[in-house]
Amino acid sequence: MPADNEREIWKVLSSQYLIRKPWLTARVDKLELPDGRIMPEYYVLEYPDWVNVIAITKDGKFVMERQYRHAAGIIAYELPCGVIEKGESPLEAAKRELAEETGYGRGEWRELMQISPNPGAMTNMTHCFVATGVEKVMEQHFDEHECLTVHLLDRDEVFRHMNDGFMVQSLMLAPLWRYFSEQGRNPPTGFRPMRRAKQALSQEESLTVLKNAKRGVLSMIGDGGWPYGVYMNPYYNEADGRIYFHSSKIGHREESLKRDPRVSFTVIDDGIHETDREPAWAWTFRSVIVFGRVEFVEDREKALEICRGLMRRFTKDESYIEDEIRKSGAAVQVFALVPEHITGKRVHEA
Repeated sequence: MPADNEREIWKVLSSQYLIRKPWLTARVDKLELPDGRIMPEYYVLEYPDWVNVIAITKDGKFVMERQYRHAAGIIAYELPCGVIEKGESPLEAAKRELAEETGYGRGEWRELMQISPNPGAMTNMTHCFVATGVEKVMEQHFDEHECLTVHLLDRDEVFRHMNDGFMVQSLMLAPLWRYFSEQGRNPPTGFRPMRRAKQALSQEESLTVLKNAKRGVLSMIGDGGWPYGVYMNPYYNEADGRIYFHSSKIGHREESLKRDPRVSFTVIDDGIHETDREPAWAWTFRSVIVFGRVEFVEDREKALEICRGLMRRFTKDESYIEDEIRKSGAAVQVFALVPEHITGKRVHEA
C-alpha cells in the first residue's frame, strides 16, 4: 500500500550502485527522513518482479518441484516460479515458467495475490497465480543451470509439507495458505487439536523425536474391526518424509494393512529425570504420534536399500548387513507410512 501522505515518504538525496550483475544489483541511498534527520547509508537490492504458480491438474494433483537451494543448504518442495522477463506481463511469465520447468500448461488461470519479498530492502513484487485443470503439454526446457524434479502431490501431501519443514519458501507458503483458506481447507479432518496445548511439541521437535526413534508401536484395524498394535523398528527417511518398516510378507499385520491402510505410529524418546521436580521418581518424556496411510514398496532394490538403512541405525557392520540381506532379503516386505498428521507433546509421568 503506497504512503497516504507525501510527508511520510523518505527523500533520496543521492544514490550509488555498488554492484550490477544479472542476479544481484545493490545500491546505497542517502536519505532524508520526514523529521529532517539524515540517514547516510541505506542499502537496497534491486530485483525484477517474480511469479509463482499453484498449478493443479484435472484430477486434483498439485504440480510441485523439488530442488536444492544452495544459500540455505536445503532440498525443499516449491511451487513453479521464475522471473518476469522484459516485455512480459505477469500472466505470460507465469505460463512460460510453468511450461518450461514442468511441461504443464493450459487450464484456467487467475491471479491470487501480489506480495513483497522484503519491502524494507528489496524493490520487487511477486505475482502469485492459481492455474486449475492443467495438463502435460510439452517436455521440460530448463535454463542452463536449472536442476529440479517434478512431483504430483495430492492436497493432503501439500498441506503436510507446508507444516513439516519440507516447504520453507515464504513467497510460496503465503499463496498456498491463502488458497487453502479460500477453499475452506482446515487441517485434515478427523484429527482434533491437542487439549493441553502448552505441552505440544513444535513440528521440528516432533520430527527430531521421530527421526531418532528406534522403536515404536504401529496401530491398525485388525481382524473383526479390533484394534491391533505391534512393536516395530522405524526408518524415517528425511528425503521423502515417510516412515519405513520391514515385516514378513504374510500374517495378521500384513493382511490388516492391505485391508485398511489407515494406521497410527507412536514413539517416545529416552526421557530425562528432572531431580529437582516432584515427585522424585517421575520422568519427563517426549512422545509423538503419526497418523497416515500405509503404502507397500514393490520395487525390490528400493526395499532392500531401505532395509540397509534401517539396519545401519543399529550397527555399522556392513558385512553383517549384507549377510542378512542375502539370507532374508527375499522374504522381507517393506512398507511406508505416509504421514497425514503428526502431533507431539511433552509428558511428565506424575
